Amino acid sequence: MLADLNRLEPEQRLEADLIVIGAGAAGITLALEFVGTAHKVLLVESGGLELDADTQELDQGDVIGMAYEPLESARARYFGGTTNMWTGWCKPLHPVDLQPRPALALAGWPIGFDELEPYYRRAQPLMDAGPYEYNVGYWRRTAGPVDDLTADGLEMTFWQKSPPVRFGQRHLETLRAAANVTVLLNANLTGIVTASDGAVIDSVELRSLAGRSATARGRRFVLACGGLENPRLLLCAAPSRPRGLGNDHDLVDRKSVV
Repeated sequence: MLADLNRLEPEQRLEADLIVIGAGAAGITLALEFVGTAHKVLLVESGGLELDADTQELDQGDVIGMAYEPLESARARYFGGTTNMWTGWCKPLHPVDLQPRPALALAGWPIGFDELEPYYRRAQPLMDAGPYEYNVGYWRRTAGPVDDLTADGLEMTFWQKSPPVRFGQRHLETLRAAANVTVLLNANLTGIVTASDGAVIDSVELRSLAGRSATARGRRFVLACGGLENPRLLLCAAPSRPRGLGNDHDLVDRKSVV
C-alpha cells in the first residue's frame, strides 16, 4: 500500500511489526523480503515519488577534510534513494579492504569477507549486474583473452555494469500491491523515543515539510538511510540521549583507527 503523511489525519498513530526508515536500495530490498508474510511492515520515505527541491535540501551538510561533492547533490532523497542517480558500477569489496592496515592507521572491519560474500551473491541479481564473477578465469573462458598483469604486487580486478536499476521504478508496484507493506511518503524521522536506558526503541516521530506529524510504534526498527544519514539520525534524533543513540563510547560516525 502507498500512503502520504500529508494526507493522513493529524497526529496519526501507526503500528507495524517492522519499521524501516529510508526507501533506498537497502530499505526497499528489506521490505521486499517481507512481502506476503504475516509481518506488518512500514517503509518510511523522506521524499515522494519524484525529486523535490525542498526535500533535497535536507541532505545539506558541511564537508570538512577531503574534498567531496556537495552532500545534497551526491545523494537523492526520494523513493528509490540514490539508486535514482546511480550509474550502475558494481564491485564487491576486496578481502584486503576489510583487514587491518596499520600503515594507513586502519583497524579493519569487525567482520571478514567470508561473512559478507553470501550477501554479495544475493544482492547481485537485484542489481541486474550479471553473474557474480569477478575473477580473470571466468572472463577468459566466457569473453575471450584477458591480458594478465605480471608485475609483482599487482592483481587483475573487474567491475560489472548494471543498466542501472532504479529501485523506486522497479519495485513500486510490488510494494503498492502488498497487503502487509505500507510505504509512507513525505515522512521525515524527527525523533526516536526509547526506554529510559536507551537500549530499546519504543517509537519514532515523523513529520512532513508541510507540518503534518505522526507517531509510529513497532517491534523492530531499521535505519536504512546510508552512511551519512544513519549516524546523523543516531546523533540528533533522540533528545533523551544527549550523546546520541548507541553512542555511549563516542564511536558513532567516527573513523576506525589503530
